[in-house]
Amino acid sequence: VLTTGAQTYGDAVTLGSNTTLTGSTVTTQGSVTGNNKSLAITGDAVLGNDATDTVTGLSALSVSGTTGINNTTVTTSGAQSYSGAVTLGADTTLTGTRLQTGSTLAGAGKSLTLAGDASIGGDVSAVNALTVSGTTLLGANISTTGDQTYTGAMTLARDAALTATGTNSTITLPSIGNDANTTPRSLTVNATGAASSAIIGGTIGDATSGGAGPLTSLAVSAGSIALNGGTVITSATQSYSGAITLGTDTTLTGSAISTATGSTLTGPGKSLTLTGDASIGADVSALDALAVSGNTRLGASVTTTSGQNYGGTVVLSGDTTLRATSISVAGAIDGTSAGAQGLTLDTGTGPLTLSVAVGANQALSSLSVTAGQINLPNGSVSTTGVQTYSGPVALTSSATLSGSTIHTLGTVTGSGNALQVTGSTQ
Repeated sequence: VLTTGAQTYGDAVTLGSNTTLTGSTVTTQGSVTGNNKSLAITGDAVLGNDATDTVTGLSALSVSGTTGINNTTVTTSGAQSYSGAVTLGADTTLTGTRLQTGSTLAGAGKSLTLAGDASIGGDVSAVNALTVSGTTLLGANISTTGDQTYTGAMTLARDAALTATGTNSTITLPSIGNDANTTPRSLTVNATGAASSAIIGGTIGDATSGGAGPLTSLAVSAGSIALNGGTVITSATQSYSGAITLGTDTTLTGSAISTATGSTLTGPGKSLTLTGDASIGADVSALDALAVSGNTRLGASVTTTSGQNYGGTVVLSGDTTLRATSISVAGAIDGTSAGAQGLTLDTGTGPLTLSVAVGANQALSSLSVTAGQINLPNGSVSTTGVQTYSGPVALTSSATLSGSTIHTLGTVTGSGNALQVTGSTQ
């Protein structure tokens, strides 16, 4: 059916063959029954003027222009394609093998369910809740007031941001990878409500994520963040802000990985490996073990039930406490500025070896060490305030301790090495 102007169908429509409707605007004001035939609308489309005006039984549906969907159900046995801007007039479920949007989608406060694989090519805004039951090819930003739920693997076709603004909104993510046909992409996940959450249920950026190689970057901000996939790989930065919980042993790989000041990180019995440089502003508790391969910026309390291993230098951005059965630091330990940050190290009854210079570049404000055996082979510890050693101290080389007051609360064994103290002693 070809017209130069509008077409309006005021009652139920039944297709008897594959059909193309061409006009400026094609409006259906009743139900559409497809009988397993395809419908192509060349022009703008308005589907239904009531929520009960369903579209069912089509083999495929395509609209070249804009689409207003005012009914609750559009069902095809094959694909649906909407090339122009889409506007929802009702809570809507689109069901098909592949559901594709090529332009913007405005929800007007309605919810959208995509029952099938989805290809989202235009920005989505003002939707209440969005649910995708299949895989998602994401080439857009998505903003909802309610939940976003993605069940199948997600592939990024461009840099994308997922935003949920409701007080209790949740963004639930599957495995995520890059589209093999594009350059690596970045993803921002932002659930802004006070009781909001982000749940990452799959791996991100590795070979099992359904895409090609690592993401460029990942930023996640929510009231609570669940990392349940075990692996996140980016070529550049990762940042996490919120109450973070590990659901499994987790490895985060990137050029720089940060947890925000004021956040928390916990994972009872789980281990966390940070491959790259790290900035830890979140208080860490109940982990089994923590390992950082690169340099670390620390401004929090970090407690693990077994070991902590820092593979590069450590710079304190705030007063810091490390508690573990063993603590290993491969590079120098310094403050951000002289005399501004203190460090507490506690291995309980386990040994602790300070094999690196402490405060040589920027003196700490204070140092407190508790261990079953404290080994000082590094030769230099510098603080502007007090140093306290709670446990027997063994010198394996000559050492210099510089501070306002040096407290040793156990024996000091020199093994023929010299100990120089600058400051008062107790």
